[in-house]
Amino acid sequence: MGKKMILLTICLLFMTIITGCGGNTGSGEFSNGEVSFTYPTNWKEIKYKKDADMAQYIEAFVGAPMKMGEFQPNVNLTVHSFPPEAAPDLKELIRAAEEAFTTNGSAMGIRDYSRLDYEVLLLDGIEAGLLTSEYTVAKNTTKVKTMQLIVPLKDKAYNLTATCSSSQWSEYEEIFQAIVASFSIL
Repeated sequence: MGKKMILLTICLLFMTIITGCGGNTGSGEFSNGEVSFTYPTNWKEIKYKKDADMAQYIEAFVGAPMKMGEFQPNVNLTVHSFPPEAAPDLKELIRAAEEAFTTNGSAMGIRDYSRLDYEVLLLDGIEAGLLTSEYTVAKNTTKVKTMQLIVPLKDKAYNLTATCSSSQWSEYEEIFQAIVASFSIL
């Protein structure tokens, strides 16, 4: 049951990264009292309304300015809670994320997933994973790249996911790296 729940929540997470819509101008900083990160001040808050179940996991969702018809580069932060005795470790979270793409990708509207890079980072003494991947959004054949910071924190997992079209990657990779580098545990 625990692994299925992890897989389900990660599947729902990736549904959010393939959508985009506008909102109010952001403050450039997010904090919930447990974690924080910064993002460019001209990015706008995105109100996610498509799936009420997924909306409960979203702590923050911001997007870059965009032109009509472009894929909106965005960053979202989700948090998933687990019973303390069933809290997954970093390896389990990474495996579940990749299983979501490879096993359930078509159900999530994606195809052709591939891992580009993975590294373990140390954040305030806690091991976190940085997973970079690429896949195709099936409905419009947009190829996207993601940089996902996965942070197990006691009985929670924080996922900070930065996404843009593959053609925008050279423009946004440095911005995404700065956002990930700004992530801190309070």
